[in-house]
Amino acid sequence: GALAKTNPISALTFSITMFSYAGIPPLAGFCSKFYLFFAALGCGAYFLAPVGVVTSVIGRFYYIRLAKRMFFDRPRTWILYEPMDRDKSSLLAMTSSFIISSFPYPSPLFDLTHQMALSSYL
Repeated sequence: GALAKTNPISALTFSITMFSYAGIPPLAGFCSKFYLFFAALGCGAYFLAPVGVVTSVIGRFYYIRLAKRMFFDRPRTWILYEPMDRDKSSLLAMTSSFIISSFPYPSPLFDLTHQMALSSYL
């Protein structure tokens, strides 16, 4: 693909983010989807959990198709390459490192969001 050849860092970080959205296990999106489906089943929303699983599977096919186009397909049109500036590349690096590092130890993030949810009910 054109993006992987012209800007491999951007293609890699975009792929990491997409696969996290899809809920692929070594990324942070897997934990959030797992806890969301577990909470839906725990509160008796037995219809919503399978709907969430089905929509996640449908989304995975879309994300895999985008990754295939970025890395393997030839570009359909001519592409102008512009190098990424330092601010954008550092933002992408921070986002990707957060997504990857949140999986082994997600407790601080869950504690923070739990406290935010509790404070919104007061």
